[in-house]
Amino acid sequence: DGAYHFSVSGRSSKIRMSNLEAGRFSADSMEHLSTSAVTFEIDVPRAKGGEALVDNLFFLAGAFAKSVDGLVVDDNQRELSDASRASIRAAMSDIHACMTERGIAPGGSAAQRLYS
Repeated sequence: DGAYHFSVSGRSSKIRMSNLEAGRFSADSMEHLSTSAVTFEIDVPRAKGGEALVDNLFFLAGAFAKSVDGLVVDDNQRELSDASRASIRAAMSDIHACMTERGIAPGGSAAQRLYS
């Protein structure tokens, strides 16, 4: 699908990295690819792991940014602050708590079907 999908311990973690620009990632073009930004995202309802998964995304994004001398920014192109990170963790927790209250386990089989 033109994106990289990350896994932890051989299981899908639902973290995805894609090109923010129109071009998709492909093995054939990576050596010559130039882009202004990439996007890291989590498929929130289909993902297990809650805040730990968000922390994993922050780690991956930070390591990637460091390797290309870049920055981790939010959707408004502002550098991601500790407060922004805390807000994202809380939002993930809130969504997962709401799902759990309704009998849908985040990342579970029902979530996989409902949010496919």
